[in-house]
Amino acid sequence: FVRGEVGAVALRIFNSRALLGLATAIGLGLAGALVPVGAASAEEALPPLPETVSADGLPTVQIDGVVWKQVIVGNTVYVGGDFQNARPAGAAPGTNLVPRTNLLAYDIRTGNLITSFNHTLNGIVQDMAASPDGKRLYIVGGFTTVDGQTRNRIAGFDLPSGALSTTFAPNSNGNTKSVAATNTTVYAGGYFSAMNGATRYRMAAINASNGAVVRDFVPRVDDRQVQSIVVAPDEKSVVIS
Repeated sequence: FVRGEVGAVALRIFNSRALLGLATAIGLGLAGALVPVGAASAEEALPPLPETVSADGLPTVQIDGVVWKQVIVGNTVYVGGDFQNARPAGAAPGTNLVPRTNLLAYDIRTGNLITSFNHTLNGIVQDMAASPDGKRLYIVGGFTTVDGQTRNRIAGFDLPSGALSTTFAPNSNGNTKSVAATNTTVYAGGYFSAMNGATRYRMAAINASNGAVVRDFVPRVDDRQVQSIVVAPDEKSVVIS
């Protein structure tokens, strides 16, 4: 991972007459003539540029695989992907390894691994989402167990404790690749045909409190998988791709 600090972005806007004059000069020059463009080609009273963008690399926990998603809740960054180990910033690959199978958390202020958030998954994490109130983290992917407990391709963690939720345990029967959440509803997408045994083609809505399928949300997506989900700010509609 790389954390960075970003400053202001500078954008210089040229006077339209100057650009027109420059274009005229270039066009005539190509035809064999050179025509002075005069004062119109000069920049006119542009303000001084602000400080340009800068980025400083900050020490952050490293992994031995691929990260597919990061979610920030407060000062904690949750990371999901396809990896087996974490190591401190600056440690050479293969050294100072701490087992973390496809899911970890680090402190955004220090970049250090949060040792109390330690879960074992038997498959990759492809997407994650936090509830707006910051009380729940949801993950989806190719796993079927979390910490030895059955969690078929979707799971939830209570925050800030980071404990695996015992009340949210839906059952997706196929690849689950995308997730989005409100405080009350979790939307999952992928290439499945059932959620909790109920027919749901590629997308489902799930009650956040008990993991039950929302009965009146029954979209039917064609044979392509749902790769991403966004909930509108007013929570009255959902956009998928």
